[in-house]
Amino acid sequence: MGWLNIIPAVGGWVAEYFKGKQKITAANAEAKAEHQTARINALAGYTDEMAYFVVGYSFLSLLFPWTAPYTMAGFSYLEQLPDWYAALLVTATLSAIGAPQLIRVKGAKSG
Repeated sequence: MGWLNIIPAVGGWVAEYFKGKQKITAANAEAKAEHQTARINALAGYTDEMAYFVVGYSFLSLLFPWTAPYTMAGFSYLEQLPDWYAALLVTATLSAIGAPQLIRVKGAKSG
């Protein structure tokens, strides 16, 4: 019956092994989540820049005589969009530019 005395010792080693495995898995999952968050934040920076470019270009192109007709033609096409799509486009642009942060800042100053 001496071999039965080995079972608790081996069981303890096995339990420690799986606890270590769980810690490693948790650390890997946390690192992966941090990496994904960093990638999303980097992508958000590009969308902000793109929104600034689109808004800025449409304004600046009206100041140059050789680009103004093309810009006005583009605005006339935008007028033909359905209302729901135009609202979606405006909402997406404002969210990329940072209108929620602007509203929070203005609300904090007035309150």
